[in-house]
Amino acid sequence: MQNFRLAIPAITFIFSFFMVSCEFQPHDIPITEIERPSNEGPPVTINLNGYNDTIKIGNTTDFTYTVSGTQNKILSVTISIGDKVLHNYTVENPQSFSFSINPDEFPAGKYNLNIVLITSSGTGSIADKLGAEGYIYELDWPVIIDQALPQGPFLIEFEKVHNPEGLKLSWPAFNHPNFNRYIIFRKFKPYQQAQEKIAEITNPLQSTYTDRSFWEGQDAEYQIIIVTPYGNYDGLPCLFQDNLTGITADWHDDGTLDVRWDKAKNLELFGMYYVYTSYGLLPIESYQSTDAEANHVTFQQTGFGNGIILRLAIIPKGVDISDFDKLKFTEYIHYTRADIPIFSTAKTVSEHDFVLLATYNNIYRYLPDEKRYDATIPGNIYNPELVAVSSDGSRFAYLNNQENFHIIRTNDLATERIFTAPPVTYPGSVTGLSLSDNNRLLTTDGIDQVYLYDTATGQLVNKDTIPLTVWTNFILEISPDGTKMATRTGASDITYFSIETSGWKAIGNEKISYAYVFFSIDGLFIYLVTYDSVIKRRTSDFGLVSQFPLPGGYFNSTDPERNVMLHSTDFGPEYSIIDINTGQVLKTLILGTSQYTIFKNHIITSGRQLNIPEF
Repeated sequence: MQNFRLAIPAITFIFSFFMVSCEFQPHDIPITEIERPSNEGPPVTINLNGYNDTIKIGNTTDFTYTVSGTQNKILSVTISIGDKVLHNYTVENPQSFSFSINPDEFPAGKYNLNIVLITSSGTGSIADKLGAEGYIYELDWPVIIDQALPQGPFLIEFEKVHNPEGLKLSWPAFNHPNFNRYIIFRKFKPYQQAQEKIAEITNPLQSTYTDRSFWEGQDAEYQIIIVTPYGNYDGLPCLFQDNLTGITADWHDDGTLDVRWDKAKNLELFGMYYVYTSYGLLPIESYQSTDAEANHVTFQQTGFGNGIILRLAIIPKGVDISDFDKLKFTEYIHYTRADIPIFSTAKTVSEHDFVLLATYNNIYRYLPDEKRYDATIPGNIYNPELVAVSSDGSRFAYLNNQENFHIIRTNDLATERIFTAPPVTYPGSVTGLSLSDNNRLLTTDGIDQVYLYDTATGQLVNKDTIPLTVWTNFILEISPDGTKMATRTGASDITYFSIETSGWKAIGNEKISYAYVFFSIDGLFIYLVTYDSVIKRRTSDFGLVSQFPLPGGYFNSTDPERNVMLHSTDFGPEYSIIDINTGQVLKTLILGTSQYTIFKNHIITSGRQLNIPEF
């Protein structure tokens, strides 16, 4: 008896077993004149559920088998594992060629499925006809019994792959008999609300899958489900967050921004580029292109380009552009490098082509037309906000070390006078500074004392007690002729004073909560800029001259020599240049959100300057 196996193309097994002189001959049956059976029976093919390898059992499994390759009558088939007989077919007790293996009846491990097949000899002898002569075939077929189930939630690992573009998923293989298939689901967030099935895999050893339909730049949630005879076992939903790359931006001082990014890699799924600028949530300027090579754009309305947000997405083919807000955008924030001195406060200077840029250590005389500074005053400046320029532009004042006032000529930066600041005790501090054209300097202690100095001598001219309101949009302005003062005396009160022999006397009041106050260069008018209006009054008696509405927003700066101001709008990054006498909007700009100083056709902020067309 021989025991061996041959693989054939029909994915069956050929079992050829031979028994030499294997005869069953009752003594009362003559065998004369009958040919003896050959020592080798014909090769027999057994097809068992299509198996051509080790049988793996994870749950009760039904088998059917067929026998071919011989014309001899099958007398019996016995199938067993160890001592347990699973199937016994005999001619006397015929049954279908089928049996079951229940793994619950065996401990997990490796076994042999023993198949013993007996056929007649086919010689035609009486013994053959009586089933007493034939061939015995025997086979041991390897069996593994393993009822393992997926254990716990498992994670997916991701890897971007190229040529062609795709996303490779990897997960722990479940190479067990209970395996049926892997099912892969995907959901693009936030575009899709429900998962979609993208693949089924029936090979337990294949624990990777490359998603060639992955959308570049999007976030995709993947989940692997292992299907077993006992149910589905879910892996954890795993999020892959993809960001588009290569985003760069170059800012120019005319307010334009050149933007580039890496080209799309998956051209089969490419629909269009969509990129827009924003200083918050709302788009300002956008760009769309269905040309995969057109990965660049010049935006025109970027202001200083500092802190501007660029949001870029590749819209996949088949996704309508109207659904762009359901896609993820890769975000890039551009910061423009400083190309002028970094400062805390900028002050325009009438009748001159420069502005003063103040820091805690220096005051620069900066020329915007030439984009350079030509002189510097070093010093330990107590507060850069406490720099005051006279209306005629001839002098400016600043506080040094919270001890001395310095009066400086603007033409040559020569010091005209240094004198001691008022003695201020805690919790007060020198607050507010305003300089007239006729040698008057106004300041306060930040509580209730107002001081008026003669800058030619450094002498105190007047000290008054006035109920100041410092912490709500503090205002302190002296008129060019040094005879009038406007200051905040209440949360909703701007009080106008005239200097008398006895001190400051209130001659008018404006009931407004938010305001910015400045005098005209010629000293004839005072302007009060509120959230939604400009109020123009006479300096002499505070009489109303005109009032016109503004679009809602806040005052930013003024260029009184040219009778214009820069005013923000309710749309945060948008500003308007407005004629202060007519209310006419001369130009609208996208600048961002910061403090800006307007001077001629330049807008200056710390470290940067924007040059705009004449208006």
